[in-house]
Amino acid sequence: MTSTHNDLIAAKRHIIIQWFVALYLLILPSASHAERTLSVGVYDNQPGVFSEANSGQIRGFYIDILEYAANKEGWKLNYQLDTWPNLLKQLEQGEIDLLVAIAHTPDRAKRFEFTNEMVFSNWGQAYVRDSKLQSVLDLTDKQIAGVANDIYSTNFSQLLKGLNISHHWQEHATYQQVMQHVANGKADAAILPRSAGFVLEKQFNLIRSPIICCPMEVRYAAPKNKNQEILSRLDGHLKELKADKSSYYYQSFNRWYTDSAQEGMPAWMLWTALTVAGGSLVIMVVLLIHKKRKEKELAQAQMIAMLKTQESQSVQTLNILLKTALIPMSLDQQLRHILETLFTMSWFPLLPQGTIYLVNQDKGALQLAACVGLDPEQLEHPELPGKSSLNPENPAINYHVDRAHGHYQIPIQSANSVFGLLNLYVPAEHQAQQKDKEFLTSVAMTIAAMVERKYLEYKVQKQAEIDELTGLPNRALFHNRLERAIAVADRTHTEVVLMFIDLDRFKQVNDTMGHKAGDHLLQEAAKRLLACVRTTDTVSRLGGDEFTIILPKSTPLVYVEYIALRIQQEMAAPFHLEEGVAEVSASIGITIYPRDGADMDQLLQSADTAMYHAKNSGRNSFSFFDYAMMAEAIERLEIEKALKLAMEKEELLVYYQPKVNPLTGRTAGMEALVRWKKNQSEFVSPGLFIPIAEQSALIVTIGTYVLHQACRQTKRWLDAGYGPLCVSVNLSVRQLKQEEVLLNTLQEILQETGLPASALEVEITESMMMQNVNSVVALLHKVRDLGIKISIDDFGTGYSSLSSLKHLPIQTLKVDRSFITGVGEDQDSAAIVQAIIALAKQLNLKIVAEGVENRQQVQFLSQLGCDEIQGYYYGKPMSSEDFSAFLQQPPTT
Repeated sequence: MTSTHNDLIAAKRHIIIQWFVALYLLILPSASHAERTLSVGVYDNQPGVFSEANSGQIRGFYIDILEYAANKEGWKLNYQLDTWPNLLKQLEQGEIDLLVAIAHTPDRAKRFEFTNEMVFSNWGQAYVRDSKLQSVLDLTDKQIAGVANDIYSTNFSQLLKGLNISHHWQEHATYQQVMQHVANGKADAAILPRSAGFVLEKQFNLIRSPIICCPMEVRYAAPKNKNQEILSRLDGHLKELKADKSSYYYQSFNRWYTDSAQEGMPAWMLWTALTVAGGSLVIMVVLLIHKKRKEKELAQAQMIAMLKTQESQSVQTLNILLKTALIPMSLDQQLRHILETLFTMSWFPLLPQGTIYLVNQDKGALQLAACVGLDPEQLEHPELPGKSSLNPENPAINYHVDRAHGHYQIPIQSANSVFGLLNLYVPAEHQAQQKDKEFLTSVAMTIAAMVERKYLEYKVQKQAEIDELTGLPNRALFHNRLERAIAVADRTHTEVVLMFIDLDRFKQVNDTMGHKAGDHLLQEAAKRLLACVRTTDTVSRLGGDEFTIILPKSTPLVYVEYIALRIQQEMAAPFHLEEGVAEVSASIGITIYPRDGADMDQLLQSADTAMYHAKNSGRNSFSFFDYAMMAEAIERLEIEKALKLAMEKEELLVYYQPKVNPLTGRTAGMEALVRWKKNQSEFVSPGLFIPIAEQSALIVTIGTYVLHQACRQTKRWLDAGYGPLCVSVNLSVRQLKQEEVLLNTLQEILQETGLPASALEVEITESMMMQNVNSVVALLHKVRDLGIKISIDDFGTGYSSLSSLKHLPIQTLKVDRSFITGVGEDQDSAAIVQAIIALAKQLNLKIVAEGVENRQQVQFLSQLGCDEIQGYYYGKPMSSEDFSAFLQQPPTT
């Protein structure tokens, strides 16, 4: 069992202990709570926590939140100011009740108790004298300063070693000394937590580089197995505060951090950007002048070639207008070109003045689209023309000598739509002719065709680039905008932040409430994401429940974190849909160009890796990418490839661990477990390959294989007279989701092997059942109808309601090994086991205890009436041959 799994089990165990304590307290008579004094360890880590130089008062963000909770709970806080190493030692020895601002790590979780809620997210950042150091590769052979035993310094040094980047490490006692060495030129870079850097970078006039590492969740901590109630109450206050955007939490956060983080662009970068922008503007002006000259030369050449007769000139003009529609330019440019072309006609005495208005479809009113020879600011707003005729060849052309919007007003329309209004001026002495109206009607028809063509192009383009369901940019437009953002970053020497967002438990919404509800949820999720970002940021939907956000240029990391926290909060809020209330959350991966990828593909891969790291860390969280994640992802891919090959080479074996009646010593059954034997002596740990198989479709194939082998072998033992026996086989989440496939597989295997259904028991974990209770319970009833027994594995760790067990079609509860381990020494574990067994007896359920390793545990469980024992005390998982020998010589009681 890996350390991560141990940490998870320990955390779950503490939650269950708290549950039973709370239940016990409900039974006891109410008692008044006296004021409690807490000894709180603090250290100098501005602006999160520090002692004011003048008054000696303890202040900072973490202090604000703690004192808020203390005021609510009636706690008296006694601050103990000391150095960081001393405080860690005092916390481990139980000399202080709480320690503020401590990063949560798996190793520390073994030594201390932590709040479940994160107070702040921190990470290590490199500070330098100039901007030449932009990535970890630039640190090759450089002097790097860090604080001794500091988690950020230690992890950053390990990262460089893992990447084979040679460097020279300097260790100092304080962050001030680290920054001083860089400022004096004795070191090239300093590694600090970003919270401390906010204060010290100005003091030492250093630059915050884009090199970051080691994202950490900062929490409050207490001594091991102490003050769980205090931490639980802190969790309650933190959760409540973080759920309200206007709460004291965000007020304090903005007070201590936001002002420090919102800094302008460095001067050199600003001048560079202005220079590039100025150069680009000059180039654009030159190109526009050149283009304008070419357009005029083209128009002049066309006019010289025109025939001199009035009739032929009108035909030639219409041809020019038709060709204008094919010129690759915007609609506004095309319309202006039409006006300029009309004014060059010699046979029609038009004044060089005119306008074209188009209908704004959203507002239902005319909007100026092109203007020549007039001041747009002085123009009055014309009225929208009505549909003059079903036949656009006979529009109602108005001619008035004193019209403010042109002497000629020609509706621009097709057979079905009015697109706008063409306004042209003529000299006062002009007399309107029928041939003028015929020509202008043809001009309006040409413009209408041009506008309709452009609208169709816009529609096609929108369909190609916009997600139809949410209205967000789709994958194609996202790629285009990310490429442009990267190009701008390369020119301006800035960065691009990419966030990759995946909705947790979205498939459950589709499965339980229907795809229509899922679509409604995605639409609402898109609106919530847009509300979390600036107008300059790009939110896209890649497909399914995957979204991305592009934050262009140099966006402060504190703002990136703020957006991530807002997204988590917004997505965790219930979605009130027509079909009912749905709840999801968001896992977010964050990458930065060019640090995390040299091009778009690498950046996307890094973002995807970071997102899966967040999802695998418990969901509803965000992770900044680092190269350790990439190495982990590559390792997972290699194991997955090797696992596929192992299945082809028949390296997967089924082992059996006995379940024994502690009173009679009789073997009542066994659990079938898959093992991977690479060669004669080397086994691959199930804790390594099972999680990877569960993330892919391989677990379904493996599960079917284990079911088939276990049923066939059990039938052989029953036929040999070793009975009665019942074999237990674990089911995966993916198998439960494929309901029809699972039911058919169970029926086919029982029929093929001849094993009685009563001799087969399927196990699902309590947490699997609680993920989607309604659908899982419905499936379990169908399995039970086949005559197959059902067992709840790891009971006590899934937070399910104990009263709900009576509604489930189960026969067996398996008590999790985490409670069995401490029954001889830990009164809490013993109380939990005793309560579970008593509950099972009342519900007529069989109890199996896992992980039993010594005689003391067996006696304790036997006295409580535990039905079966499974663990190393009676036997480890063994091959079918060894298990056959075990059955011939059963253990003694």
